[in-house]
Amino acid sequence: MNRVKNPFFQWSLTIALLSGVLTRALLGTDSPIAELSLGLQGTVVILLSLLPVTGIVLGVMSWKRKELKVGWSVIVIVLNGIEFLLILVHLFSLSAG
Repeated sequence: MNRVKNPFFQWSLTIALLSGVLTRALLGTDSPIAELSLGLQGTVVILLSLLPVTGIVLGVMSWKRKELKVGWSVIVIVLNGIEFLLILVHLFSLSAG
């Protein structure tokens, strides 16, 4: 049986890429979310922010298990962190009006 040696890293990287694509698609200037009410937009943004947080947790678990070299785990953690910060900036811009 061939087992994957770094599943946490792979999931973390996949989540980082997925959250990046979804953030650009759903929170862009001409997105379908822009037509919703502010309450629903905030809910979508909060739910979308759970993806990078999960990616950060999986990246830290990958780092602790030493699945790959430390640099790769740090890169994925930083990538998920950047996505999370971008989503938070969008959330604060929604609340500011």
